[in-house]
Amino acid sequence: MAKPRVIITTDIGGDDKDDAQSFIHALLYADEVDYRGFVSTMTDDRSGNPDYHFNRIIDAYGRDLPKLRETGDYPSTSELRGLIHKGSVNPDFPGSLSSGARHIIDEARAASPNDPVYLLAWGPVHDIAAALKAAPDIVDNVRVYSIYGLGQDRVNPEAYQWMKDAVGNDGRYSDLFWINAEESFRGMYAGSSGQNDPGRNLNWVKDNVDGHGALGDLFHDVYSYDLYGNGGSAKGLKMGDTPSLLYVLDEINNDNPGARSWGGSFAKNGWGDNTWDDRDGSGDRLGSYDGARTVYEQRGEVWGDFADRLDRARDGSGRKDNDSVDLGESDAGGASESSGDEMIRTGRTQAEDFDLAGGYVYEDRSASAGGANIKVNGSGTAQATFDGASGRYEIDAGWLNENDGRASFALRVDGETVKSWDGAGGSNGEEVASVSVDLERGDTIELVGRSDAGEYARFDWIEIAKADSGSAPDASNDDAPSAPSAPSAPSAPAAPSAPSGTTIGVQRMQAEDFDLAGGYVYEDRSASAGGANIKVNGSGTAQAT
Repeated sequence: MAKPRVIITTDIGGDDKDDAQSFIHALLYADEVDYRGFVSTMTDDRSGNPDYHFNRIIDAYGRDLPKLRETGDYPSTSELRGLIHKGSVNPDFPGSLSSGARHIIDEARAASPNDPVYLLAWGPVHDIAAALKAAPDIVDNVRVYSIYGLGQDRVNPEAYQWMKDAVGNDGRYSDLFWINAEESFRGMYAGSSGQNDPGRNLNWVKDNVDGHGALGDLFHDVYSYDLYGNGGSAKGLKMGDTPSLLYVLDEINNDNPGARSWGGSFAKNGWGDNTWDDRDGSGDRLGSYDGARTVYEQRGEVWGDFADRLDRARDGSGRKDNDSVDLGESDAGGASESSGDEMIRTGRTQAEDFDLAGGYVYEDRSASAGGANIKVNGSGTAQATFDGASGRYEIDAGWLNENDGRASFALRVDGETVKSWDGAGGSNGEEVASVSVDLERGDTIELVGRSDAGEYARFDWIEIAKADSGSAPDASNDDAPSAPSAPSAPSAPAAPSAPSGTTIGVQRMQAEDFDLAGGYVYEDRSASAGGANIKVNGSGTAQAT
């Protein structure tokens, strides 16, 4: 069977390093795909340097090429560089045809309905739309898979809107094959309950990508940190554009986007005769993201195959049976059982970063810290493992006291309730529940909630801080067991605890992400980067490796 023809249009070079991660992944599959072009589309601010990133990644590919060619028929670096074309930098649509748009037309006319060219849009659809508008004769020879097309409207709404109108109102375009993935792509990196946090995947990158050839090192060292630019702390594996290529690679039934595939599963949207977008059924949703579970449920196999490709780049080896790998969560299919491996330390931790079980799900909410919280319709738990030094701690839990029900809340440590309360008579504002408790490294901390009427037992965050010497346990919880007496002072200083393992690379990292010891505590402060810093009354240390 002939290799599928693929042209990638990408806003690589902008603030989001997601496209660079996806491009590294794409080159590792250059033995299975007939790449026909790489077109640089407009970035958000049109100030990026796509050629730099294209060539930097192809340079790394060249260093891995001898090992890759031990396992497959990979093209030369000069062949790949010859595929780079500049897209439009003019927001006016259609404007004059860019080199990239003209190349799309040429390649599409060389294709056929039985051997189409897949146009994968990893950014604005401007150049694809311009090519289609200038050459309606290519419609039957192309298949479009766009990532976050509507979300890219902030760059240029006219091109996307023209495509949507054309397939519905112009007979020349009514047969255009177009998958428009607005939210399903988030299944590539989100957590099992829809937590939009690529940082959850960083350990997988360290284990399977770092040290795996020049491409693996570039992915980890450069493109896994400061994901969104501007000196931010976001890190991890995102590759949100990759599902478009996965759809082509899987070949389950590329004529039917409704089939289950690595790239997701879609439903007809009625814009045109052959247009599709995200499934909106509850069983296909990941948290609040329509269709994202159809990508997430394939991720074990997808990441396993990616790891195999990286092994090839490192030493020409790698699994040849497409084994799946552990995602660090209980079930790539999204079962609600918690993995129990989320580690937390002193400082503030967002509730959505806990492992969610039962009915708890992630919820976007701009008024909550970090822009999200967790909620439950029924009952559920969110749990994490304490990875700090053993001792006496104050735990504060931020929760939402709403006015339309009486939800119940509790804090548990190793299965024992240490604080419980009801949400009653609230004003839809955030409140804080506090408790003093003895913690040991390895203790399981759980946030427990049960909804009532329209109050969904929302937790926002917890904060753990070393208790003042001799502080008494909290006695406000009538449902908790009798509180233990305060421990007597030790006769000798305790041995220092072992480092807890937070690591940093060549990047900016917020001080509050370090492991805090002594008297250092987290402090909200809007003037600080990330809205927070650390402070000490006395002495303390913050450490990382």
